[in-house]
Amino acid sequence: MNRNSIIELIEERFTSSAIEADQHADYLILSNIPRMVVVRGKSQVALAFAHKLRQEFPNRSVFWINARNQVVFEHDLLRIGRCAQLSGAIDSTLQHTCDVTAYLESGACGEWLLIIDSLDLQAFDDPHIFDELIPKSNFGSILLTSHSESTADKFGCSQEIVTLDAWDMLDATRLLELQTGAAIPKDGRTAELLSDLGCLPLAVVQAGSFIKRSSVSIPQYVQLLKGHEYCKAKGSSDHLSAEHVCTANPTQSEIVVLQTILLIKAISDQNAIAEEILYLTACLEPTMIQRKLLRTSYNQSQVDVAIDLLKAYSLVTVEDTGNVLSLHSLIHLAIKIHLRTRNLFATYAERCFLSVSDHFTTTNKSGSIAFENNHQYLPHAISAWRSYMTELTENSSYLVGEEVAEHLASNIVWHLRSIGSYTTARRFAEEAAQCSRVVYGHRSSCFLACLRNVAIVDREMGNFEEVAKILLNTVGLGESFLSRGLPENISLQGEVGLWLQSQGLYQKAEVWHLKAIELSGKHFGFEHTVSLEEGQNYALSLYRQGKLEAARDCFEGILNVRKEQFRHYDADTLDTIDNLALVLKAQGQWELAKEYLRKALDGRKATLGAIHSDTFYSKAELAESHRRCGELPQAERLIKEALEFFRTVLGHTHPTTLILLGNLGILYQCRGHYREAERITNEVVYRRGWKLGPNHPATLLSMFDLSVLLQCQRRDKDALDLGRKVLAARRRTMPRDHPDLRASERHVPQLQENLDCLLRCSQK
Repeated sequence: MNRNSIIELIEERFTSSAIEADQHADYLILSNIPRMVVVRGKSQVALAFAHKLRQEFPNRSVFWINARNQVVFEHDLLRIGRCAQLSGAIDSTLQHTCDVTAYLESGACGEWLLIIDSLDLQAFDDPHIFDELIPKSNFGSILLTSHSESTADKFGCSQEIVTLDAWDMLDATRLLELQTGAAIPKDGRTAELLSDLGCLPLAVVQAGSFIKRSSVSIPQYVQLLKGHEYCKAKGSSDHLSAEHVCTANPTQSEIVVLQTILLIKAISDQNAIAEEILYLTACLEPTMIQRKLLRTSYNQSQVDVAIDLLKAYSLVTVEDTGNVLSLHSLIHLAIKIHLRTRNLFATYAERCFLSVSDHFTTTNKSGSIAFENNHQYLPHAISAWRSYMTELTENSSYLVGEEVAEHLASNIVWHLRSIGSYTTARRFAEEAAQCSRVVYGHRSSCFLACLRNVAIVDREMGNFEEVAKILLNTVGLGESFLSRGLPENISLQGEVGLWLQSQGLYQKAEVWHLKAIELSGKHFGFEHTVSLEEGQNYALSLYRQGKLEAARDCFEGILNVRKEQFRHYDADTLDTIDNLALVLKAQGQWELAKEYLRKALDGRKATLGAIHSDTFYSKAELAESHRRCGELPQAERLIKEALEFFRTVLGHTHPTTLILLGNLGILYQCRGHYREAERITNEVVYRRGWKLGPNHPATLLSMFDLSVLLQCQRRDKDALDLGRKVLAARRRTMPRDHPDLRASERHVPQLQENLDCLLRCSQK
């Protein structure tokens, strides 16, 4: 069946109302998608269908997403939100994947076609993320391409899967003529060439580009394929296996590798800059490579000429006026194999690693780099880390400093956490820890930092048993290890204390925080930043034990030191003010707490600007104080402003968004708006359960709040049933003296007593 027939078949499938998605044991969500077709084959067919659709329906939106792995899939999905903003369809950028899904489902962009290209669920950290983020709406259709038979079989019944046959000689000849710009003789040498290429479209395009640019004849090109380079490239099958290539035909992959090597040789003879740029792409993701990441010593006009040459040889495609490059995945793989055979991969991996480290500078303190800029580097940052660190596990002669490696690893994990991609963050953090242990050693600062990142992600995901294993095993390395005065060692002891606090073991946490303070004071002085940070953690453990005066004295002391040191409201000083206000609220000094929170808000506006996440978080904290003072309208205004900001920036399911949404539900409860409060609290319970799991402390806290809300509405039976469920879960997952567990143990008997009292009254 030729390509036109395939396109007509796809069009028929999309317009057929009789097609319904088949339900599978692990993938039920697609049953809500009325028009979805899976194509096992090449992306060109999908592209041709998209162009045909646009010609017939110019007002229909067409979106293209690469899904070769989870990071790239989520990254490209977010690009839809940015495109929607640029087109004027929405006012603000959609910066969370679930918001983009909701945008497509809402029909705000009219009818649409979503093309998901090169899907490989085996490369996803969590395959169910794909199910969750697929838009389910009658407004759109989905065309999915995949080289993986197992991936294709997971979607739809057999009538929805279109398997592409290999190209025939006629199709391949036409493509070769189109690529060379000249008529091709229909003789035995042409047939021999196309047969050697397996009529593979990418291979034909490469051959045509080489023939046109190098001015060789088809017989000469055939001879090149049969020559020494071909024999060497045949050995690439071992490299293909090492790179875990999953294609329908490995021989076709070898053909592309062979021809890419021929093209590289031709380019190196003509332009060394083009060759260098091509080698740099091998250590990044093959799609949407920002030109600024390809760091060279040449000027812009020289680089422009080099990129034009790469385009002419069909090695890269370019968009955004030449600032963004993309490569076919097989070409990208061929360049990596070529570098490895020449023992050059580590050199270019190191250059990409350093370049990405300079650009990917997100930290939770600075806020100086825009979220969108960092997010576009994310896939390349992860790829550069993996390329370089994997290479170092085999060849330690190339060694970037620990500080640079630690910086990039921590920033990647922080960014993944900030967008709510906890599964990917957990997997990357663990992988980074394993690599840094091999490369730098199990006593290195980089390994400690990566290990701490794993513990932080586990703590946020509610995997408290995993946190315990990580931290206590590290402590088991010996006092000599942890007693060294490295900031990472001290922070790791502090992380033990924070984990103990998360378990409600505040007295034990206090001991660990004191150890960290003592060690930091000994090596850096008690007024050092590290010492002050650990002092804050110690004060928090005091606050949570109800030692309010001691906690207040500690926070006030830290605040005075920081004011003297910085003489302005830096990020750490403002955090201390927030914590001091927390203690004041616990002491019932709400007016004084409001004064401090206003100082924090004004300080963040002055240093970070009015439109910054920390500024809006200050508004949320101030709103809570207004609520406790009975100033409900002011509280509602501030909490809604903060909630709207975090929904836009972080998405509907991010932990911060859900905290604020829960606070809004409590505010409505205080105002007697029980129906709206119940709707909001139910939403928080659902979203936390989906994101964090049903037994996560945050999920159980929302369920507890819902039980209290039901009690306020005199629905004691419903409140008791839910309260018992929360109590049972907390008994299974929390220590005996955890404050949340104690709260449930007081709450349930109270509900039972109320219900018994009502029953007795009804019987009189």
